[in-house]
Amino acid sequence: MKNNVDFIEYVNENELMFARFILKKAGVGTWIRDNRNDLVKLDENMISLWGMEGKWNTNEWISFSQNMLPKIFGLSEPDLNKLQNVFSGKDPDDLFVIEHGITRDDGVIKNFEVRIEVHSRDDNGIPIAITGVNIDTTSLIQLKKQSDEIKSAHKNTKDSINYASLIQQAILPHQEILNTYTKDSFIFWQPKDTVGGDIYFIEELKSKNEILIMVIDCTGHGVPGAFVTMLVKAVETQIIARINEGALKPNPADILAYFNKSIKTMLKQEKRSTSNAGFDGAIIYYDKKTQVLKFAGAETPLFYVDNGEVKIIKGDRYSVGYKKCDINYEYKEHTLNVHEGMKFYVTTDGFLDQNGGEKGFPFGKKRFVNIIKQHHKKPMNKQKEILIEHIREYESQIPNNDRNDDITVIGFETALSRI
Repeated sequence: MKNNVDFIEYVNENELMFARFILKKAGVGTWIRDNRNDLVKLDENMISLWGMEGKWNTNEWISFSQNMLPKIFGLSEPDLNKLQNVFSGKDPDDLFVIEHGITRDDGVIKNFEVRIEVHSRDDNGIPIAITGVNIDTTSLIQLKKQSDEIKSAHKNTKDSINYASLIQQAILPHQEILNTYTKDSFIFWQPKDTVGGDIYFIEELKSKNEILIMVIDCTGHGVPGAFVTMLVKAVETQIIARINEGALKPNPADILAYFNKSIKTMLKQEKRSTSNAGFDGAIIYYDKKTQVLKFAGAETPLFYVDNGEVKIIKGDRYSVGYKKCDINYEYKEHTLNVHEGMKFYVTTDGFLDQNGGEKGFPFGKKRFVNIIKQHHKKPMNKQKEILIEHIREYESQIPNNDRNDDITVIGFETALSRI
């Protein structure tokens, strides 16, 4: 029988040790207060949480006011009043919860949620014995603080990007300019993200007979791509000014060359710069009086329909800018004599390279050409809707498929000279 009693005591003691171990790992400490004498006795977990190992022990009664209260901070005024009223017997509640922090002797700051319970009162209702359970919430508070900081940073970043989007959209030209020179047209511009690396320009020249259409796909997408579009816009403004001054001919090949030299110079790409930005794109010049259209492309083709046949003029297999590009590279220019009813299309590679379909392949030029071939007789705005419908349907065939890149497509139909 004695052995059985010893065994039971052994089991109970180990269960108690295990429980204490779990509570310690969970950051939970307990205490009991002799309320009449302002004395507190702490368990070993509580002593550890307060960083007082070797100074306080579990068998010792210590003064709450002298030993513990000075270390406490962050106790709200309502909680402080509640605590004082419970200790004095003015508050009849037997169970309540408060929150506070402490500064330990080693400088470590801890935060606690404290569950306080009154176990007995004297004849006057003043508590005699009070117990407390302190739960260490320091890590939770730190996580919440970090989470709040991350949320704040994310909101600030998002707000900045949204504002940048307004700026980027503001510098895009109105389609009305293109409509002035064509019978019908459409513009489909859709960044992959809030801002993008695709941009287009439509510039009416000083003669009022000539127009330049530029479709440009800058390095990257999102914020990095958008930064490059601002650089490109700055150069484009110089180009138009020089053309109107007569210092530069409005030839697409010359314009691409000007872009190439300017970007490489501004980014110091000839001097071992780490910046490797640039763009692919197409420049179209159209004179509505002479019915002449000129085209030059940097890794970008021109699609057009003439008498029902879809034709392609390939651009140079050479980009604009980038460290690998020759600063003096000469782009090839193509000239067409146009007539009423010809339709022209130019797109960045975001449309052609979008993955989708059953096998996840790029959309490709063949599908793009087939859409033009089947629908070129429809109004331009209807063709735009069809292109959007096709690309969305194609990319949706892959579950959870993301858009690869920014997309820009411009289409227009030439008209008789209005001069």
